[in-house]
Amino acid sequence: MLFRSQVQLYTEGPFDKVITMLAVEKFRNDVVIPNDDDIDACEFLKGHTMGELLNAEREATEYALRKAGRMSFTVTLPEVNEETVGELLAYYMYETAFAGAYLNIDTFNQPGVEEGKKATFAMLGRKGYEEKLAEVRSAKKKSEYNI
Repeated sequence: MLFRSQVQLYTEGPFDKVITMLAVEKFRNDVVIPNDDDIDACEFLKGHTMGELLNAEREATEYALRKAGRMSFTVTLPEVNEETVGELLAYYMYETAFAGAYLNIDTFNQPGVEEGKKATFAMLGRKGYEEKLAEVRSAKKKSEYNI
């Protein structure tokens, strides 16, 4: 499910994205939305499952994107488990590498990622990263107020 502000961006913002939706055929646990007479809000949802709600939200978002002439596609997982999530991650790794090669970008040379790795090594006490640890500790701290 996408946040509404994202859908707004995707339908009326810059035409520079292809949106990927994830669908699940079989939910491990599918909760029925209670048919509670004490709750009047969202009457139309009562008796439906959360899976139905998630799928309706995805399909509605696909419709809104199509109507706006925006590109999207859906990757459907038969179910969410270690195997299907691993396959999905492998797919995206290959996709990134192929897209980089197509665009003449070295996707394996990422100085920002390398900087984070070095900082992690230093913070966890890996030998040879003492100078990096001093650098990390002396770096400007984030503001207390972050959005």
